Amino acid sequence: MKIISLASTIAGPACAIAVSIKKYFYNNNYQTNIFDYLEINLKSINHILETIYKNSNIENLLKTNNEIYLNSDERSSVIFKNFDKFISHHDLPCEYDSTQYSEFIDKYIRRYNRLKIDLYKEDKIFFIRFGKETKEDIINFIKNINLINPLLKVYFIHLDYNNYYDKYSYKLDYQIEKNEDILKVNYNYINFYEYVDLNKTYDENLFHKTIQFNWHIVYKYIQSISNELIIDEKIFI
Repeated sequence: MKIISLASTIAGPACAIAVSIKKYFYNNNYQTNIFDYLEINLKSINHILETIYKNSNIENLLKTNNEIYLNSDERSSVIFKNFDKFISHHDLPCEYDSTQYSEFIDKYIRRYNRLKIDLYKEDKIFFIRFGKETKEDIINFIKNINLINPLLKVYFIHLDYNNYYDKYSYKLDYQIEKNEDILKVNYNYINFYEYVDLNKTYDENLFHKTIQFNWHIVYKYIQSISNELIIDEKIFI
């Protein structure tokens, strides 16, 4: 069993998912996944999955046509222009040399290969994604996973923080019907807004605010399905 972040198109929550998984699921004993800490959309994730099942060479896609700029954290953000939206904000210092840049690319190739191994070898993976998505992109994600490994049991945990919706119609919009031939998918939508603690003051910083959300419900959902996950209740005190 593995738990893999699919990040978000929003940088703060994207990093928060990875930090939560690393801290609470793996007790900080965790090898970084390719999507961790990235600002990335589901269309680009699907593009990456397509290179896996087509056995394409991803190295040129990662190495070429990249745009680099200095961000507000005084790090170098890298936009992988061969993808629809795929941005690293934390991996390169503001001043870097060719060796550091080469090591940066090699790191993402290693993480890509780690993902390939997980998709082929694991029997069950929980994927966690934050933010608004189209049903089409979610279905394409499931189809791509099934093309890679049709035996893999897939759980798509769709997180959001949305106070502007009719929760019943919104959930129906994203419901993945069991009779669709996207094969085996377990889709679960969790809106953190429904679990706001009115006695708690949330941080204004989007990353820290997302970390403060009620992740307990996410962990409990996974634990209810897999006895491989043991939750230390003290982390929620």
